Amino acid sequence: MSLFRASILIIILAVASVLTAQPEGEYQWQNVEPMDQARSGHASVVYDGEIYVFGGQNSRRQTLRSLEIYNPHNDSWRAGPRMPRPLSYHTAVVAGDHIFIFGGSSDPGRPEVGIIRFSPDEGDDRPYHRVRDMSEPRYNTNAVVVNNGTILVMGGISNHV
Repeated sequence: MSLFRASILIIILAVASVLTAQPEGEYQWQNVEPMDQARSGHASVVYDGEIYVFGGQNSRRQTLRSLEIYNPHNDSWRAGPRMPRPLSYHTAVVAGDHIFIFGGSSDPGRPEVGIIRFSPDEGDDRPYHRVRDMSEPRYNTNAVVVNNGTILVMGGISNHV
């Protein structure tokens, strides 16, 4: 069999296995307890088995300072400490024992430059710390943590065109 035909056969088998693969068990949508306030443009992360939802905008397009925390084990939400300023269209990642919040917008169309470190284990008494500024203000970004702990912030909208 030629190398070309073997390569085609491998590709066909790979596609067939992906198309016929079934996940273990069935996945179904499930309704859970609703948040205290509906929102869009928020940032969310999973930290220590709970979902942290920071800021965003409510249905009246008001930018929020609130933090809501969902516990999936008892299907309940609780309020967390309010952010130092209202933010929407920001991004957040977990790195180590901290949650880092990048950029965002306090006023529509006005990007923020700050990076905030949130330390959930510090309790409700001043757990937010501004650690530095990004190279330029941005909102509507994405961020990831790579293997060595480096955080990459990508894309977004800034005033610098």
